[in-house]
Amino acid sequence: MPIRLLRVICLSVLALAGSAASVAQNNVYGIRDDLYRIYANATDNVNRPECLEAADSMYRMARTMSDGKAMCLAQTIPVRYY
Repeated sequence: MPIRLLRVICLSVLALAGSAASVAQNNVYGIRDDLYRIYANATDNVNRPECLEAADSMYRMARTMSDGKAMCLAQTIPVRYY
């Protein structure tokens, strides 16, 4: 019986680890996916003034989430625009 219990515990741990991996960020910079979508959109349109609004929005969202990496990335967008 202890071997059967050990198997159940191991399978439970593996199932939890698999579900936790699906929540991870799926982008190069390791920031939240919603912030990365804003970043990708802004960098795709870096030659248009709308990217400045997107950068500001991304920076404010990242600041409320205390995501320093996303805040830094948001600051690179205006530099690339100008």
